Amino acid sequence: MCRLAASVGASRPLSELVFDAPHGLESQAFRPRELVSGHVNVDGTGLVWWPADGGARDPQRPLRYVSERPPWADANLTELGRLQAGVQLAAVRSATPGMPFTPDAVGPFVRDDWAFAHNGYLEDFRGSWQAPLLELLDDDHRKAWTVSSDSLGLLLWLDQFLGERAEAPLGAILSAWTAEVLQRARELDRAASLTCVLARRDGLWAWRASHALPPNTLYRSAPSAPGSPLRLSSEPMDDEPWELLAPLRVFQFTATDRSPASFAIHDTDLS
Repeated sequence: MCRLAASVGASRPLSELVFDAPHGLESQAFRPRELVSGHVNVDGTGLVWWPADGGARDPQRPLRYVSERPPWADANLTELGRLQAGVQLAAVRSATPGMPFTPDAVGPFVRDDWAFAHNGYLEDFRGSWQAPLLELLDDDHRKAWTVSSDSLGLLLWLDQFLGERAEAPLGAILSAWTAEVLQRARELDRAASLTCVLARRDGLWAWRASHALPPNTLYRSAPSAPGSPLRLSSEPMDDEPWELLAPLRVFQFTATDRSPASFAIHDTDLS
């Protein structure tokens, strides 16, 4: 599995999610406390952010840096950590057996204005999931599937799903997509674990769901002072209050209103 972290609010250094917190992603990489499977998360590190100044070309599109190294083994991360952003998404990877060990396979992944981090897996991905998912995608999304990764495949499916239902509320779209993934898992008789964070320049959306195994954890912090960012993390990063997000719900955190608004998954039983 992997460990995720995200932040939304006032611009903060990228180092806060990875290095600065007592139990940030650097610590969660080699000393995780709540992994459902595996022991460490040392198969890659990824960062996605929207620059505080909007960036030079397209202010809506995020910047992405990925490496197959753990945080402490990548000298570039120290320098990147000095950059600041209001919306950030980061991950350390524990590679699922059979998945490629390359930077391209490290999340978070990016598609146009969206960034996506997935902590979980699709059981027997290459044998059971990959071909059916490819058949679901149109030519444009199929061409973007450049590495055999369940997380990248999920993002491309989700991005196509969003485009087909652009007029619907985002929470409802994410609920419907999650229901389809879990229904596919039941049809294939394969486990699926979906602890996901979707990010855009204006905020974060997070949810936990699974089939045939427990969902991975995801916590949110309570901003300690006005102007403090709201953080998400697979495990509490410090001694401040953290709340475990309830499964089977989609939570929205926006840059303009950091009080979370939750959406029931339309009374759909996803258990």
